[in-house]
Amino acid sequence: MSIFIASCGQSEVDRNTPQYTTEAEVSGEPQSSTLQPEITHTPVTSATKTPEPSPTPSPTAFRVGPTYLEQYNPLTGEWVNDESYLYKNPILVSVTNFPPSARPQAGLSAASHVWEISIGQGMTRFLAVYYGDYADDLLEMYENRIDQGETYVVGPVRSGRVPYEEIKLLYPPGRLYIRYASPEVLEQLSDWETVFAEDPNNVNSAGIFVEDLDDLLEEIADPGDLSGLVFDSLPMTSGVDAEDFMIVYNYFNHVGWSYDPSSGVYARSQDLSIGEGELFPAVERMTGEQLQFENVLVLFARHKFENLVGTILDIELQYLTSAVGYLLRDGKLQEIRWSTRSANLELWDLEGNVMPLKHGKTFFEILSYESTWDSDERVFRFHSPPLPTLTPTTTPTSSPVPSDTPSP
Repeated sequence: MSIFIASCGQSEVDRNTPQYTTEAEVSGEPQSSTLQPEITHTPVTSATKTPEPSPTPSPTAFRVGPTYLEQYNPLTGEWVNDESYLYKNPILVSVTNFPPSARPQAGLSAASHVWEISIGQGMTRFLAVYYGDYADDLLEMYENRIDQGETYVVGPVRSGRVPYEEIKLLYPPGRLYIRYASPEVLEQLSDWETVFAEDPNNVNSAGIFVEDLDDLLEEIADPGDLSGLVFDSLPMTSGVDAEDFMIVYNYFNHVGWSYDPSSGVYARSQDLSIGEGELFPAVERMTGEQLQFENVLVLFARHKFENLVGTILDIELQYLTSAVGYLLRDGKLQEIRWSTRSANLELWDLEGNVMPLKHGKTFFEILSYESTWDSDERVFRFHSPPLPTLTPTTTPTSSPVPSDTPSP
């Protein structure tokens, strides 16, 4: 039975975050396109003929966005059977990636967007964004799950992180679900609710269950407020071939992405966090299938630690006029520019044309300004920002006594 309880007043500290050494850390520290014209039908002049019905919309038949197109999910560009889903609020769930015992995670394959961010010390965490008809996908996976034991459909859920607030602004009126967070983090988050653990002694036991799904949603969203991204079924021909690439977060955290031409998606792999760097498929817990996304966006953003010990990491993601990034789709890698002006994500090519995504789900890899890209090895290397230093203080000294002042 689920023990999901909503609460905006919890401030329990996440005491179970593992501490991984970084001593062995790897060093080195929108093409323009017009909307497809509307289909017009030639009037039938013969009284003996019956007009043919209009064609059923196809999720990949034409360009979708940047404005809302009825019955198309503005986060994926895909057709939904029931438009009422698009008027229900998005939910954003903090899903853990460390310790490695949290893997494989449940429910990531049903998210419209997944953000992977650094949480310090070489570790990363996911913020999974669910919107549209995802509940149907989760229910189907649950009913056909390979492990018939009771399990959550999204999780394990872990503590909140400071960057979640800026990501959440991109998904109004998004609601954030976390296990808890430190007081210093909670005071920077809004519209959050707590997912309690089934076993307080098991760091991986908090999750969202099937019976929780209906309680998460209200019809308070406007899909027009979630629009802005552009999707196009035409393959991306610009850029360079990139059928596989890697992201090295540190010695114990390697991520790989490989393109499958037959399905047109990128599949995710990850190491075992034992320092060997060998990659294995990252899979969906309920199905055992490898995680796949039509788009991978690598976005560079300013990272900064908020405390001296490097446990609270902030990432500047909002109200940016122009920042550097890379889009991977259709087996190609294209350098892009991205912006979050007015809390709305926009993508362009280097000439300033709108950069369309492929219809489908998108995975966001957020890297620091200090990170690097090795085009020959096809490796992004994440490098942490410097830790803040103590502000030097002036040592007080007595004022000099004027020479003409008489001695006491």
